[in-house]
Amino acid sequence: MINTELLSNTDLVEVNAKKLIRNAYLKAGIPAKYHFHDLETSWSTEYSPMQKLSELGKKRSIFVKKFLGCYLQNIDVVLHGSGIKYTKNKKIKFIKDLVFIGGNSSGKTLLLSLIAQTAINNGSKTLFINWADFLHKYQSYNIAEEDEDLFQAALNCDLLLIDSIRDYDMAGTRNFQVLLDRLITKRDINDKVTIVSIDTTEKQELPVYQFAWNQFVRNTPQIRLPEASQNNEIKSKRS
Repeated sequence: MINTELLSNTDLVEVNAKKLIRNAYLKAGIPAKYHFHDLETSWSTEYSPMQKLSELGKKRSIFVKKFLGCYLQNIDVVLHGSGIKYTKNKKIKFIKDLVFIGGNSSGKTLLLSLIAQTAINNGSKTLFINWADFLHKYQSYNIAEEDEDLFQAALNCDLLLIDSIRDYDMAGTRNFQVLLDRLITKRDINDKVTIVSIDTTEKQELPVYQFAWNQFVRNTPQIRLPEASQNNEIKSKRS
C-alpha cells in the first residue's frame, strides 16, 4: 500500500494547480515539450541546441534574453495596455506585436511558448498555432464547423501566436491568404496582440502573401534570432 501520511494539503494543492495549468497550456496549443520552461534556465547566450554560437550569435542571444525578460515582465501592459514604450529617432513608440525570425533550432518555438505561458499565467486568453497545421486546416474553401470555431478563437483571443511560418508554395491557396489577411486585419482593428515566428532555414527571404500580412511584417518589430556558428565546435543543448 502507498503511504500518503507524508503528503500535506500544500503538496496536494501544488499538484492540482500544476495539473490545471498544464491542461490550460495544452488547451491553448502550447507544445508539451516546453511546458514549465523559463527564460533564465532554458535560454543560453553561449550555445544553440546544435553548437556554440558565433560572436554575432552571442550578441543577438544576449539581446533576445534582455528584451524578452522585459516583455514577459510587462505582459499585462502589452496585452491590455499601450505596450512597452521605447524611443526611436527621438519618437516614442510602443511594442506589442512581434515577429521572430530564425532558422532551424534558433529558439522560435521556445520563445513563443514562454510568452504564451506567461500570458496564460496572467489570466489572458491565449492561442498557440503551428503554421503547417493552420495552413492545412484552412487551405480548402470549405471550412468545417469545428475549424470555424478555431478561427473565431484566433480572431478574439487576447494573444495569438503563430509558430514556424515557412515560405511554402502558396499557389492555389488564395482563399487561405484572404482568410489570413482577414485574421490579421480584424486583430489589428480590435487591438489584439499577434506574435509570429518565421522559419528561414531554407529561404532567407520573408514570405510575401497578401496586403495585410505584408504590412504586418513590415510594420512590426522584427527580432533576428541567434544562429549557430559554421564550425563544429562544442555541441550542446540550450539547457
